[in-house]
Amino acid sequence: MSMLSGIVNSGSIPTIETVLRFTSERHGVIANNVANADTPYFRARDLDVLAFERALSKAVSRRRPGEPLRIDSSRNIRSGAGGGGPRFRTVRRSAGDPLRHDQNNVSIETEMGLLYKNAMTARVMTRLLRQKYRMLKSAASLRVR
Repeated sequence: MSMLSGIVNSGSIPTIETVLRFTSERHGVIANNVANADTPYFRARDLDVLAFERALSKAVSRRRPGEPLRIDSSRNIRSGAGGGGPRFRTVRRSAGDPLRHDQNNVSIETEMGLLYKNAMTARVMTRLLRQKYRMLKSAASLRVR
């Protein structure tokens, strides 16, 4: 492992990047729900947020300094081979929004709320990652006198 790789893979950067990967994939799933709001028999899908949070918490708690973040595979999460990061399986959203006459259960209000919350999570994580990289850049630019 190179020194640069060790620095970038330490601390909270891998965790932030994993959350960003999750929010990016979730954004696509929610956007697909919105796009199919008028499609007969379409059922809203989502990523399993609780399974992701549990898997991420477990990976962070058992991770040793300098080691990469490893999320275990589960029913809805496949660990990434070759450094690609975890992959998330979409699941049907549990009953919450009632079926309409066309057997579609997409509620634009629900989807927009989820989209907003997901976007805010991504925004916070992006700001944190930017701050981490600025700190690394600042530390790298210091010179010993």
